[in-house]
Amino acid sequence: MKIKLFSRKEPAFDEQVIRTCKNCSHEFQGRYCNRCSEKVVEQYERTVLYFFKNVFNAFTFIDSKFINSFKSMLLRPGQITRDMAEGKRQPYMKPVAFFFVGNVIYFLFPLFQTFNTSLYAQMNFMPYSEYVQRVVGEYLVANGMEFKALAEKYNSESTAWAKMLLIVIPPLFLPIVALVNYSRKFFLSDHFLFAMEF
Repeated sequence: MKIKLFSRKEPAFDEQVIRTCKNCSHEFQGRYCNRCSEKVVEQYERTVLYFFKNVFNAFTFIDSKFINSFKSMLLRPGQITRDMAEGKRQPYMKPVAFFFVGNVIYFLFPLFQTFNTSLYAQMNFMPYSEYVQRVVGEYLVANGMEFKALAEKYNSESTAWAKMLLIVIPPLFLPIVALVNYSRKFFLSDHFLFAMEF
């Protein structure tokens, strides 16, 4: 489903005109060069309105591939990887694109503190909270800081590290996945796909 905010009609495209490709100088008819696939850019595509239309659509576009990928990931973990390894790719969004869309959603709407646990939560709700309380207490005394100032500093740095961890985890998780599934003779790209799905 796509929300249409900018519904201005685009001018008709003349498919019969012979054009010269700006990229490879090949003559062709239609919207795309049949040698290098360069697209014909029309005047309206260079307007500010068209630019904002694309930006808006990028943030509001959810198609069936995204929904299929999301549903499969939640209800049948590993199914996307298995299907893609077998060559069934059409029902799903491209894995790298899906991974980065998920990250953008997490960055914009951090509803869960997966990798971003506040200092207060670290000190009170974790199995290792007693140790954290001791370390934080020693740090406050040694540096003459108040807890509030340390908590603010810790929480802001923790947020930045959490976002980076989400990008770094699949490559770190890859060797474990590859070792566990070594006997199945999957390709390295299949293991990496599962690491991203995980």
